[in-house]
Amino acid sequence: MRLFIGIPIPSEAIRPYAEALERCAPNGKFTARDNHHLTIAFLGETDERKLAGLTEIIQETESAPIPLHFFRYGHFSDIWFLDPRQEKLLTTLYEDVTKRLREAGFSYDQKPFHPHLTLARKVVLSGTESLPPVSLSLTAEEITLYHSHRVDGLLRYTPLSFRRFAL
Repeated sequence: MRLFIGIPIPSEAIRPYAEALERCAPNGKFTARDNHHLTIAFLGETDERKLAGLTEIIQETESAPIPLHFFRYGHFSDIWFLDPRQEKLLTTLYEDVTKRLREAGFSYDQKPFHPHLTLARKVVLSGTESLPPVSLSLTAEEITLYHSHRVDGLLRYTPLSFRRFAL
């Protein structure tokens, strides 16, 4: 099973930015509206027998709700995303989750943490498009273990376990 841990982002919150990018780059491969999230830890292919241990990690992870403030579009090559300000609570959550994963013997992608909300891949802008300024604030209220898989040929991120953050 291809797995990752992330924070779900409601599609209606980012709709104006996703639609603006889609108008500017209609040939891009856009993230399905119900797949928007911030990745905390990408685990990749993981034996299904390890789900109980990952569910336990999710259930033991504690955090207050995390304010997220997206302030600009960003891109890695042809992958476009919304970039949040680096919140201390978000970094603390990442450090806690990855520490728990290491201690439990799970492997995960150890690239430096750069939270982002992917909008599309294979985007090519000509430079003449005008994207609206980004000013989006919302509160992350849960952490989720996701299964990344294809359903009827479409990529889906199915929640397997989640924990709401304490108020």
